[in-house]
Amino acid sequence: MPVRMQILVDAKHKRLAEKLARANNTSASDIFRRALESYDPNRESEAEELAVLLSALKDANRRARAALERAEKEVRETLDYYAQQSNPRGKAAMG
Repeated sequence: MPVRMQILVDAKHKRLAEKLARANNTSASDIFRRALESYDPNRESEAEELAVLLSALKDANRRARAALERAEKEVRETLDYYAQQSNPRGKAAMG
C-alpha cells in the first residue's frame, strides 16, 4: 500500500526529475521510485564495469591483430610461391 513520503532535493534535481518524467510520460515520483529500485550499493560502479570491458576489448583486438598478421604473412607466402611457379627462374628474370 503506497504511503506518502516527503523528501528534500535541490532545484537542479527537481528539474532533472521533471524533465525525465516528461520524457518518459510518467511522474517525478515514479522517476525517484525507479532510481531507488535500480540502486545497488554492492554493484560495481559503471567506471569499473567499463574498465573490465575495455580490457577485454583490448585483449580481443590484440588477438585479432595477431591473427590478421599471420593470415597476411600466409597470403604473401602463397603469392610468392605461385609467382615462382609461373616463373621458374625467379624474379630476377623479370628485369
